[in-house]
Amino acid sequence: RRYAGLNAGKVRSMVGVRLIGRGEREAERPRTGKESSEPETFFKLVAVEPDGRHVSIFDGRTEYAIGVPLSQEVRAGHKGGLYVCQSVLDLLKLGPLPSTSKKLDAPWAVVRLVGWGQTLRYDLASGGAKLAVENLIPVSFVAFPGDARDRFLARSLRQQASAREAREGGFSGASPLRLTHEEMEEVFEDWRELMELLRTD
Repeated sequence: RRYAGLNAGKVRSMVGVRLIGRGEREAERPRTGKESSEPETFFKLVAVEPDGRHVSIFDGRTEYAIGVPLSQEVRAGHKGGLYVCQSVLDLLKLGPLPSTSKKLDAPWAVVRLVGWGQTLRYDLASGGAKLAVENLIPVSFVAFPGDARDRFLARSLRQQASAREAREGGFSGASPLRLTHEEMEEVFEDWRELMELLRTD
């Protein structure tokens, strides 16, 4: 298997263990922290700088470059770790993005990464999940379509507004962050497009 210029042997030499095959992945992640020496595939949305570099949408500084490892200690309560999703579908169900994110207006890309070490799963009220992972290596990028980014941001703004209204009105029903039926239809439409892009990458 090749990862945009990185072959499996190269990745193995970086992480010191064998790559796990798609059929060997666990069907479902535990909701607590775990330690894994087996590298697995993850996905993340990143911003694309005018010079072609890929950086964190949130802080605008952390750079993601093919073959360059990143590490951060995983700590509970969103206090540490590198945040990724286990599937493209979960990636599209993330939200809302922090309003203080530095690169909301930049072009975006999806980075495919190999990750290992300590992981911690967070189930999200939107219906998706994200993981804090200790070690990551970016292996490929595909452009995130601009119309999909606009829909993602519109969902994020709606979630923020609904959460604000719920706080002010003492809302006690279903989570205002959960995606609506119409939003889920958008998510699946964008998921199909991204899967095609990832297959041809």
